[in-house]
Amino acid sequence: RLVNFFLRVVMSVIILHPLSSSLISHPLLYPIFSPLRLLRSVLTSALATLLDLLVFLGVLYALLHRTGILKRLIRKFAEFQLSKIANGAQFTVGDIQVDILKGRAHLTDVVAHTPQRSEWMWDSPCIARAGTIDVTFNVLSCIDHVGPFFGFPAKDVHTVCVRDVQVFVEKRRNVFNFHLLDPSLDLPDAGDVMESIRGLQQQQAGQ
Repeated sequence: RLVNFFLRVVMSVIILHPLSSSLISHPLLYPIFSPLRLLRSVLTSALATLLDLLVFLGVLYALLHRTGILKRLIRKFAEFQLSKIANGAQFTVGDIQVDILKGRAHLTDVVAHTPQRSEWMWDSPCIARAGTIDVTFNVLSCIDHVGPFFGFPAKDVHTVCVRDVQVFVEKRRNVFNFHLLDPSLDLPDAGDVMESIRGLQQQQAGQ
């Protein structure tokens, strides 16, 4: 083990140390160390590219954060994800604060708007409103196409705490307005339901 460790140290010095160029270029040792010289060149180039990329991402993050664009993008992403869960219903988020390193999010003034309001003639423009929502989650699992790559079959949300909630429930025959948020339900056509309601109202008025 000691010999193997010594050989690894020597090879690392030969590959990475700048003074090893003369040793590698020696006519007698060139056939042996030429692959190592190529490897050192590749590693040096890859390290320089990685550092340039990290600097660029750092500057880009600082610029987006300073101008507020990053926060708007995160808010739009949260609204899009909520809409996907709720069968395409529109959601609006007043403000959002995200700690990516700890996997925490704090949302305020979250509103679930009433879908298909004109078709069903709902009275309320929204189904629910939440004052604050605190969420803890795994960041990688919540990014589309990234989570499955890292072995997350679904979005990994640990806790959800909702405060100051208002819910506006309406009913048309046997259909509640919040039923439209569930994509698994097979709901009747809105036109047929509203026509039956109007027919029943006309019958009651005639009596």
